Amino acid sequence: MTQQIFEESPSRQSAYLRFLDLLPRQPILPDHQNDLNQIFGKSVLVTGAAGSIASELVMQLGASCPGLLVLIDQCETSLFETEMAVANQFPQIVVESYIADITDKTRMERIISHIRPEIIFHAAAYKHVSVMEKHPYEALKANFFGTKILADLAIKYSVCCFLLISTDKAVRPASVMGATKRLAELYVQNICFAAPKKTRFVTTRFGNVLGSSGSFTNILQNQIEKGGPVTITHPFATRYFMTSTEACRLVLHAFAAGKNGDILFFDMGDRIPILSIAELMISAYGLVPHQDIEMIFTGLRPGEKLHEDLLNDNETVKPGSYCKTRIAVCDPIPPHTFQEAIMLLEEIMYYGKDSEIVAALKTVLPYLSGLTGKPNFVTSQDS
Repeated sequence: MTQQIFEESPSRQSAYLRFLDLLPRQPILPDHQNDLNQIFGKSVLVTGAAGSIASELVMQLGASCPGLLVLIDQCETSLFETEMAVANQFPQIVVESYIADITDKTRMERIISHIRPEIIFHAAAYKHVSVMEKHPYEALKANFFGTKILADLAIKYSVCCFLLISTDKAVRPASVMGATKRLAELYVQNICFAAPKKTRFVTTRFGNVLGSSGSFTNILQNQIEKGGPVTITHPFATRYFMTSTEACRLVLHAFAAGKNGDILFFDMGDRIPILSIAELMISAYGLVPHQDIEMIFTGLRPGEKLHEDLLNDNETVKPGSYCKTRIAVCDPIPPHTFQEAIMLLEEIMYYGKDSEIVAALKTVLPYLSGLTGKPNFVTSQDS
């Protein structure tokens, strides 16, 4: 019966395409023409360029006619497709792509020293919360140490602007992914205090991006089209949501308007129950939630929170230059404190068990926030 409803529903083909309709607010779309003008003629490098959000960002960058657009990713097929899409739509710009791992310092230095980018948009990261709970070594290596490698090289080769794409999972993190992204935020935010002023470091903090690769809306879409059931983690779970267009606009606005050390995010209104999003998606297909499509609550997965936040406990907020942008502010961390934390994390990453890496992440962040004393790690190799 459900399959028949899908086939007869006139809205089946188009209803789910407008993710903006799922949000109970007006779109946040700052005028980005001035933002794009600042890209014109520049040498721009994008990491994680084949990802769903970064690939859309790449297309918007292509429209601004950079002097050189460099794409870095590890996924060869997606990278090839992104490069071809840019080349086909913007044949007048020079595009170069590199299959590369951001945690490979030698490889990254060869690329950056050769390209000499003026702008780096750093989107490469592991983002799936429950998956990274099982792989803390990879999360720490890529999300934090990969960011550190690129930020250090940005200073060494006098990059004008380094922009880190982060997430609200980095706020009061309850997961490995969130903790490693928070560490990356802190490193980028604090390196500007110790580094020469040649490089401007800016961070953007995303909400959940509707329709991005692996997002729960994509999972729901597949479940609905198969006739259900639809799985929801918790009936009261809420999230901040944004569209991919809003995410790209935030990045471009932060690049154009962000000051050294800023962490920018959008005022996305109130948190939205994920149950409401699921019900709206089912209704968009002309179906009745809980009747035509069964809904099952599975429970929060490892690392997931019931509610997300936009500010850490040690952060305050100030308005940005656009009415819907906000800037998270916190006190700088003494350089020697951060260096101690980095050394401890590096040691635990290479010599500790997964459980010890997780324990270290839980200890280091309160230490960097000034809430606890210096952590004392003992790895299984030491014992």
